[in-house]
Amino acid sequence: MANSVFELLEIDDSLPFDVSLHSVNYVPSHWHNSVEIIFVLRGTLEVSIDTVSHTLKEGDVLLINQHHVHEVIGLDMNIIATYQIPTAYLKEHIAGFEGFSFAFQASKAGPESRDAVSRLRRLLAEMVQLKYKQTETYELEMQAAMLGILSILVKQFKVPLSEGGISERYMDRMLRIITYIDNHYREPITLQSIADREFLSVPYLSKFFSENIGLNFQAYLTSIRLKNAVEDLLRQEEIPIADLAMFHGFPNAKSFYSAFKNRYHVTPNEYRKQYRPEPGKKKEKSTSNYMEFNQSSALGIINQYLERGASPGDREVHSLETLTRQVDAAVRTQAISHTWKNLINDRQSQGRTSCRRSAAAPLRSGAVPISLFAFSRHF
Repeated sequence: MANSVFELLEIDDSLPFDVSLHSVNYVPSHWHNSVEIIFVLRGTLEVSIDTVSHTLKEGDVLLINQHHVHEVIGLDMNIIATYQIPTAYLKEHIAGFEGFSFAFQASKAGPESRDAVSRLRRLLAEMVQLKYKQTETYELEMQAAMLGILSILVKQFKVPLSEGGISERYMDRMLRIITYIDNHYREPITLQSIADREFLSVPYLSKFFSENIGLNFQAYLTSIRLKNAVEDLLRQEEIPIADLAMFHGFPNAKSFYSAFKNRYHVTPNEYRKQYRPEPGKKKEKSTSNYMEFNQSSALGIINQYLERGASPGDREVHSLETLTRQVDAAVRTQAISHTWKNLINDRQSQGRTSCRRSAAAPLRSGAVPISLFAFSRHF
């Protein structure tokens, strides 16, 4: 089982970043050594970043900076696309990346950022489509799309480096602590037992945990127990809920029901019925509470976003241009025959009496300005 706080990034060998489709029920507090983007294709999520809660609905996009602790709760049946971009890749392609971060949630972007948000959504949708089509130029097109995303983020959504997140100097200690919790969460572990292992005082460890995770020790331990219990709640439908609670470290069924209701706002029984698979269909095993779903349905939603982005209204319209030239009329004194009248009226004059042409008066000497107009076309 992967660590629940520090999530290791498993990427395609051919690309230095990850693009994936998921459904999510509950992912407890964790962090990455990468920037994460969540694109909601269907449903509703609640994402807490450093204890600040964000509600995401269909079409919303949220960016989470590296080392920032976040928790994800699926409030209904959902489909999301996630993009994880390692810090090393960002440093390689963005000059001075260590000195700033990003602030971006599509639903909270102002009117001045509307075009940028639209381009971001389209690029994110293209990357999902590219991943599942795997054409001959897949890697090149994925890299181009990712660089396009980074370009928009730097130009439109760059902010001074924000406070918060896990300090690099404490990462090794945090990894030891959360790894121990992952391996022993079913047992009656205490803050005292972990403090003894780390040679720290209980008050210091309590403060250290809260400052770096954003939760006190007991709240975090409960979230890990709940995460694993919910996985079995959906996979092991024949096991009584009280037994699941006890198996995953809850002291009793009441404490499990209370923690569950606090996270999902429904009871475990109601949740199990809501997410129950079709009769006779076995539920696939989930990973870190990212669940399996109908991939073709997700790609169908992606295609809709790509079609919206290809609207004819986005085509460029050029303005009218006026060009001015001067002609020295003193060079010639002969009359000018207005042959352009014949050209313009050629169709109208067919079958009719030919129009008389008037001889124009000779031009006087001197320079006469003539305006030539170039009319624009739609491309």
